[in-house]
Order: sequence, then structure tokens, then C-alpha cells
Amino acid sequence: MSRRLPLRGLLEALGFFLLAFAVRALPYPSLMLGRGDTVFFGNDAYYHARRVWYSVVHFPTVLERDPYMNFPHGGEPIWAPTIDWLAAGLVRLLVGADDPAAMEQILIWTPPVLGALTVVGVYGLVARHFSRGSARVAAAILACLPAHIWYSQLGFFDHHVASALATLVLLAAAMELFALPEAARGRTPWLRSGVAGLALAGVLLVWPGSLLHIFIVEVAFAVRLLTAGSREEAVAWGRRFGGANVLACGVVWPLSAGNTWDYWGDFSPLVLSRFQPVFFAAAAICFAAVSEFWHRTSRPVAAWARWLQAIVFGVVTLGVCFAIFPGLEAGIEAGWDWFAKAESFQAEVAESKALFSEGFKRPEELLTRFLYLVPLLLLAFAESASRRLRPAPDFLFLGWATVLALATIVQLRFANSFSIAFSILIATTCVPLVTEFFRERALNAPLRAVVVVVGLAFVLYALAPAVRTQQKHIENLAASVSGEKIRPIYLTRLQVVREEMARWLRRHTEPTRGWLAAGQGPEYAILAPWSVGHVLKYVARRPVLQDNFGDDAAPENMKLAQRYFESEDESKALALLDGIPVRYVIVRDPVQDRLHSGRAFRMENRLFRFRGSGKWVVGEGGTTEPKQVSALERHRLVYESVPLYGASGRQEALYRVFEIVAGAKIVGRARPGEVVTARLPLASRNQFGLEYQVRTRADENGRWTMRVPYSNDGHTPGIEVGEFYAIESEHESTQLRVSEAQIRAGATLRAPPLGNGS
Repeated sequence: MSRRLPLRGLLEALGFFLLAFAVRALPYPSLMLGRGDTVFFGNDAYYHARRVWYSVVHFPTVLERDPYMNFPHGGEPIWAPTIDWLAAGLVRLLVGADDPAAMEQILIWTPPVLGALTVVGVYGLVARHFSRGSARVAAAILACLPAHIWYSQLGFFDHHVASALATLVLLAAAMELFALPEAARGRTPWLRSGVAGLALAGVLLVWPGSLLHIFIVEVAFAVRLLTAGSREEAVAWGRRFGGANVLACGVVWPLSAGNTWDYWGDFSPLVLSRFQPVFFAAAAICFAAVSEFWHRTSRPVAAWARWLQAIVFGVVTLGVCFAIFPGLEAGIEAGWDWFAKAESFQAEVAESKALFSEGFKRPEELLTRFLYLVPLLLLAFAESASRRLRPAPDFLFLGWATVLALATIVQLRFANSFSIAFSILIATTCVPLVTEFFRERALNAPLRAVVVVVGLAFVLYALAPAVRTQQKHIENLAASVSGEKIRPIYLTRLQVVREEMARWLRRHTEPTRGWLAAGQGPEYAILAPWSVGHVLKYVARRPVLQDNFGDDAAPENMKLAQRYFESEDESKALALLDGIPVRYVIVRDPVQDRLHSGRAFRMENRLFRFRGSGKWVVGEGGTTEPKQVSALERHRLVYESVPLYGASGRQEALYRVFEIVAGAKIVGRARPGEVVTARLPLASRNQFGLEYQVRTRADENGRWTMRVPYSNDGHTPGIEVGEFYAIESEHESTQLRVSEAQIRAGATLRAPPLGNGS
């Protein structure tokens, strides 16, 4: 066990920092795509950037209620503001408050720095509590482990990268506290208790979901207390643990106790609420009460009696909390539903899915094939810990690694913090075995060589999936150096398409107030798929009904959006938006649904598949009889995004943007019973020869009416329109020009008569 870090150790730590930073910066060419600037990696980074910029401008204020989400009511970002606020302070210090482009560059490079610091932290932790050789291996593994690289890679500015570092600090602080001799006296125990208390508070302020990590430590506190060698030592441990919780409560209380949440309530463990200070206060009271009771007991207390008394104190404290705080039980139930993915939205979020929900490929890429050895590694670590002189820190780590391994199986997001334990677990079990193997003299040279070859072959086999995750980035780096074309990766290309669409909206739609000015509500919103919401709020600077927070922030609007896109009647779909000023609707290529004739009448398909035009669909409803999908009268296409896959793939746009307008009503006369069709040629950036078509039938008096959403004035730079509508019946045709003013006013126009309809 190393207790100091000499110059050689510092140089090694620096080397691992540079290695980890370089690996996490590999996506740089992939994120640039020859554009001269980078894009954020991941959707959540865009909303973090919005909150950072808000705090940069209004420092030290944070964006607590955002009018640009859950329109028109506004909503509360569920993430803790700590990482965004700290980043805002750094931005103001380095570049000031008037350069958002420079801010973005700072945010883009922050994850690799935090990730590399986490690798250095692992090196220091393992070197202190285990061995220098294990420290080198653990740091090398974490530096190259995709499960940790994912959140700490270039461009992925997110609270989870800071959460991994914060949980490592908590683990280190708890192990350092447990490493104290039971009879320790003086300032050192209280100093370590204070550090542990600050670490407890810190992980929650970075991400409230870290409550699981805190729960592990609190349980370890209780076990350490109840396994003390004597009553006096148990009293000392109880006071240390109580003090740590008092400090944690004092830090968290002013930042959470006064928060109110529309959806989550006052006692949700998933957001910063009253739950966290109550939790720490209850733990502090329980530890303090137990230790004080034992301190005042004149006779020795048997170990079994201490367990029973601690359970009684815990149950009583819990009962009092439930009695005093009625909303506590509902908050805990909601937290469990989130962890168990009982919510429909959480079950769909990628990072909330189970580790093996989509097979074995992704888990092996993130954690290598060594993940199948985790049960054996845990057993080996436990056996080694039992032989240590002071095993308490080791068993704390064993519990930490075990719980996080199980949590990762349930939810993929915990792979981020488990990757730290995983790296340490491999290093601290395998390095001693390998060292002992090379020290063993009984094995002859041929057998030793066979074992080495087999071992190296297994290591290469186990690491192969992880290496493949970086292959595209390495190829793009080589292409960038040699001046060749860079091959975009899927997620980067997706963000480029979204950003371009959002910038178009920002340039060509009417600005909305309140993007940075607090207290000013925006005039209208955009209805879009929730997956693009964060990008629209930050890049387009337009409010949305639903976003990537899903039903965590906008449950009613998510249901409304779903009903809108699934509606088969345009007027009923628009009626759902009654009272909500929505001007633009964005649809994403529904892929399979787009080709399914049974869903052709849904708004989502009528918008994307037919671009709002009337069409005949063959095979509708399981028959071969063609059925007509009527034209949309109040939705007009204003923008088509570039294809996701570029020239090498299909040329279908990924997104289409429609504007909701009043539409001009056209009336006319034709022969009774004749079908009247209005046609308008359209052209987008992706396709020419498009046509908007609407048809109706003249009544018995020869009168007909229709409503059209397009003007002939060139209403948008994204779509070219014909100079006039061609209106035709079965025997005659005519032309009509519609102005933009008439479309917006919902004016009524009379078309020239057709045939004998005069």
C-alpha cells in the first residue's frame, strides 16, 4: 500500500492524463466534418449549453424555469444546475459574456479534461490503497474503456462526465475514512469525516441520480458501525458518520430544500428537492442517536444487541420522517418507478435500457468481454480482502462494485460510474495473479510460454469489441492528416442535419422573445419530435411543446403531441392545439410507418410521406381498392432537411418543416358532380417535380369549395412554388393566383368558372 506519490508517480499520472485526453479527443475530425467548427455530441449537450449561456449572461443566476420548454406553461429542467453554473463561471473568467462561439469551444473540450482527471484519480486511489502496478493497469484500462469514454468524449458536455468524477471522489473519501484505525483520535478522523460529508453532498449536487452511490456508502457506514470491535469504537464511528451526514445536509439544504416542482413534487429523490436534506438529516440523527445511546449505556453492549438497537432506531427515525413529511412516500415510489423503468418514456430512453436489452454486442463494446468475468473477479477480490490486515476499505469497494454492476444490468447509464469500479476490479485481481505467476519457479519454460500466449490471446479477444468502437475515429484522424475525405459517423451526421434545420428556423422564422430575458413569454412554439427539442431551443432559439426531457417535464404535451401525430383528421389535430399558438410542425422520417399503407391517414405520414398533398393509396385497409388520402388544407411545407446519409444513401430528407396557416378558401362552379382538382408545382432542395394537389366535388348545384395553404408569392426560401394554381375539372381547366396575404388572412377567392358551371 503506497502512502505517497513520488516524482515518478506524478510523471506516470501525467502520462495517463495525456493518454486519456488523447483517446477522448479522437472524435475531433469526426465532429468537424470539414466544416471548420465542431458540433456537440449528443442531444443533452445542447440544453446544457443553453443553461450555461443563460448563466454567463445573468451570472450568478441559473435558469430555473424555462419558458422555452413545455410551452406555453414553461418547465423546470430536471438536471441539477451545478455543472452548468460552474462552467458558466469558467466561461466568464476565460472569454467573458459576449462570445457564445468561444463558450461552445470551452464546453466541447471540457469532457475530455474531466475524463482524464478521473483516470488520474483512479491511478491515485489504487496506488494508495493497493499497489503501484495495479494503479498503472487500472488507469490504462479506464483511459481506453468505451463505457467511460462515451460520456467524456469530445463534444459530449453533460453532467454524467462530472458525475463519474464526483462518485470517484466519494468512493475515495469513504475508503480513506474506513482506512482509519478504529482507535484513531485527534483531528484526522474529523477531517476525513468532513471530506466524506462534502463528497456526499457533491455527488448529489452534480446528479441527484447519484443517490444510489450514496446509499451504498450509507449502508457501508452502518455495517462499519455495527461491526466495530467494541462499544467505544462503535460510538466513535457513529459520531464520525453522523458528522459527515450533518455536513452533507448543511451543504445540500440551501440548494434544494426551497425548490418546488410542478411534476415531481417536493420530496422526489430524482431532482434537487426536500428529499435530499431530509435524507441526510435522518441519517445524521440515526447515527448520532445510536452512538449517544451506546455512549450513555453503562454496561458493554453485545454485538447482536447493537444490531437490534440500530434497527429499532432506524425504523423509528424512518417512521417519524414519513409522519412529518406526507409527500415523502410518493417521492420514493416515483424514484423507484424511474429506476425500475415503470414509466413508459424512461423505458424508451437509450441510457435507461437494460445492459443486454439489445443483445451482447453493445455491452461488449462498452465494457469489453471481461464483463463476463465480473462474478469471478468479485469473488477473487473478496477472498483477497479477507486476508488484508485492515479489510474495511476493500469490503467497501467490493460492495460498491457489486451494487453498481447490478445497477448497470438494469440501466445502461450506470455503466459510466461502474466503469471506474470495473477497471479497479480487473487491475487489483489480475495484477497480483500475473505477478505471482511470473514469480513462480515451479513451471517449466514451455508451459510458461503456453500460458503467456493463451493469456495474451484472451486479452486481445476480450478487448477487440472496445477497440472497434474507435476504429472510425482513427480512420477519420488518418484521413484528416492525409487530406482525404472524412467519413461522418451516424450521431455526428444526425447532429449536423438537426443543427442546419435549427439554424434555418432561426434565420427564416419570426424571432420569439424571452430566450435569455427572464419573465418574458415567447409568442409561439414549434411542435416537433421530442428527440430534437434541445437542439431547437438552443440553436433555433424557438420554444417547443416537448423535448428530450420527455414526460419528466411535459407529460401533458407529450400526450398531446402523440395524439396530434396519430390523428387522421387535420381539423381534429389542429383542435388539439386550440389555445396553444403553434406555428410550425416538424416531422421526422417515420421509416417503416411511412411505407405502411394502413397508417397512411395519420398526420405524421400525411405530412412526411405525402408532404400534405392529396394522394391515392393502393391496398389501404388490406384491400386492393385505391383510397384517397385527402390534402392538408392548413399545413404547408416550408423546409426539407438534407438527407441523413448524404449522396451515398437514399435521398429522402430526414426532417420536414410545415407552417400552420389559415389557408385561402377557393370557391367556384363546375358541372354538378364533377371532380375539381387544384394543382401547384413545388420544388425543394432535395426533389423537383413535386406537386401539391387538392380535390373536391361539385354539389348538385355545381358549386365547389376547397382550402389551400400555399401562396404563389414565394412564401419561403426553402420551397419553390409555381406562379399559379392549375384548377381543372373533367372537361375544363383554368388558373388562379393566390397571394400570401390571402393565405394568412384566410380570405375567400372565387375561381373562374369551369365548363358549364358558369
